[in-house]
Amino acid sequence: MDKGWAMFPQYRGEATEPPSAYVDRFYYDTTTFTDRNLRFLVDMVGADRVVLGSDWPAPMAVNDPVGAIRNSPVLNDKEKEAILWGNIGKALN
Repeated sequence: MDKGWAMFPQYRGEATEPPSAYVDRFYYDTTTFTDRNLRFLVDMVGADRVVLGSDWPAPMAVNDPVGAIRNSPVLNDKEKEAILWGNIGKALN
């Protein structure tokens, strides 16, 4: 996206910075449906930007979202703690 932003200034609108500059302003949820996707998300935006998510009210994949994070083989304990409660606590303070 940054390349498109740089190549086509006429389409930037009010964006004064490239798209990658806005990534740290968002939180992303764990509804990624696979461990591989979850690891990719954490690697791309950082575990400090990921919060617990669910697919409720649509029962699409994960019956126990908390358990899925607690038992995830692709996250370390520090990442799990941040995702399960640390990050949302910071965001709400």
